[in-house]
Amino acid sequence: VHETRCGVLGFKFNGERMNVQGSIHSNGAFEVNGQNNFASAATSGGPDECDPVVNGQGNSFGGEPLPEPDPVAHDWPAYYTESDFICDYSAQKFTFNTQGQIIPSGVYCASETFEANGDFQQGNITVLAPEIKVNGNNQRFTPYSKGVLFFATGTTAIDLSLNGYAYNWTGTIFHPRGKVKINGDSASVLNGLIEALSVEINGGVFNMNGSGGAAEEDFALIE
Repeated sequence: VHETRCGVLGFKFNGERMNVQGSIHSNGAFEVNGQNNFASAATSGGPDECDPVVNGQGNSFGGEPLPEPDPVAHDWPAYYTESDFICDYSAQKFTFNTQGQIIPSGVYCASETFEANGDFQQGNITVLAPEIKVNGNNQRFTPYSKGVLFFATGTTAIDLSLNGYAYNWTGTIFHPRGKVKINGDSASVLNGLIEALSVEINGGVFNMNGSGGAAEEDFALIE
């Protein structure tokens, strides 16, 4: 999480049995509400020395009940711009609603929105759009270009919203100016890296296998 200010959303997890095989780092606020949540390591605080908030029993962050204080505002482990990608498909809006649809491989560049709402969809894709909405169940997505799956190019006011059940996604989810918001269930797995100004995760048994870029203390800038 890149946000450094205290008193605003940084990293927030609401649920039980989060399982992050990797590291969580927030440059500011850190809040976990729920029980039996796990991450291999966690650091937070940043230059404003924001106090972490952890409500619930059985939470473990690198074997500790709270994230380790880190007064340094760390830079992105990987940063992308729109010019880094060559668009295979360009449109104002992309909407995929068909169940079982195989979305053609390539880089999708939307000037407004990209939506994938069908159950059992698959695709080797990279998406760049101001607003990205994913609502289907049992989806299988892998990144087409530079390891990036979803790149939200919009502003702070527009969330990158990922909802669904029993999904299996691989790749980097990137929103440098806003919030990544994920809702899922125990059958859902994300393999990769989340980088955003702020991150909010809601739902029990969030599973993530981190593959973030190299950084001090071996953390990624957020998983």
